Amino acid sequence: MNNKRSDAVLSETDDILSDAGQRLKGLLEGLAKSIRPFPSFLGMITVQAVELEPDLAPGRDLGCVVVSPEGEICRLDIAEIAGIAGLTETDRVEEFQPLDLSALEYLSFAKAAIEVLTDELQRRGG
Repeated sequence: MNNKRSDAVLSETDDILSDAGQRLKGLLEGLAKSIRPFPSFLGMITVQAVELEPDLAPGRDLGCVVVSPEGEICRLDIAEIAGIAGLTETDRVEEFQPLDLSALEYLSFAKAAIEVLTDELQRRGG
């Protein structure tokens, strides 16, 4: 296969993966928005998110990857900060961070998110 043909095949592959990702993103957003109340993260009252553990784990550390109530796949960062003296020793700050995922990574996380949210709906009888 010559270089031009190889480049065309690789480009078409990227386009197909991107299209599949966009379709899954739409499905995931609709599914996530249909679940109210959205599950809390590890029993925390202040954080609504579901941790994702895809079948195909990325080859790099992405931290705690979750799906948000809006259907976004992101990293959840939780930090402890000094609280008001005398009232509480620390406060917790939760922050959702966008992730720069490859198309294949996104597909893997989206599939895991759809599976876990579908299970949640079935558990609720929906």
